[in-house]
Amino acid sequence: MIYEKLSKKAIGSMYVASLIGTLIAVFSLTILLHLVIPRDFTIVRYMIFGIDGLLILNFIVGPPIRYNRYAYLINDECIDVKEGFVCIERHIVPIERLHNIEISKGPVNHLFGLAEVKVTTAGSTIPIKYLEDRQAEFIVEALQKRINAVALKKKLYNQLKTNDIREI
Repeated sequence: MIYEKLSKKAIGSMYVASLIGTLIAVFSLTILLHLVIPRDFTIVRYMIFGIDGLLILNFIVGPPIRYNRYAYLINDECIDVKEGFVCIERHIVPIERLHNIEISKGPVNHLFGLAEVKVTTAGSTIPIKYLEDRQAEFIVEALQKRINAVALKKKLYNQLKTNDIREI
């Protein structure tokens, strides 16, 4: 099994999204530090500086680590997505369990020409993130064909099981 890696555009999108989140968090903590927390609470002030430092460190090292750890595999049986920063998560979804497939684009991904394919089962939604637009369209079309084939196979099986062949 050969896992697909992400396009180089993905790391740019990860950095921009991380920058936006980091700026919002650091700005919010700075406002909290100056407007809410009294000056004599030095321990709390140092904790906020430490959190700011961790947020900035996450901005610097997070995207390359996430980029290198992200991989996905789509075959005739399942969709397998691996991702993570500190902990690596793995999501495996059998093709026959798919109910819905959609493509979504946020403003940051749109800026980089990237999209996200969301595959939905009865119990969850698994995203395949940071795909180039053409690749996302291709994946959706291929998965839709597989879903239709599985549905047809189930229909034929049920008709054969009930000996109702006249509809075939």
